[in-house]
Amino acid sequence: ENKKLNMLEIGCGPGALSGALHRWYPNAVVTGIDRDSEFIRFARGHEDGITFLEGDASGNNIASLFLVCI
Repeated sequence: ENKKLNMLEIGCGPGALSGALHRWYPNAVVTGIDRDSEFIRFARGHEDGITFLEGDASGNNIASLFLVCI
């Protein structure tokens, strides 16, 4: 099966782990989410090729959209 791997890092902070996941799995779609707008702003400025979202993953079903959640 050739499904595209979709990964979500919950509580991504400044994006370091999301960046590493993107480098380790270059064909994966990596998304990071965090409630702290400063972390998200920093991550967006330092990690290319990753989607960073500001928000709280605990109050919605966002994790159900991803194959791997960290």
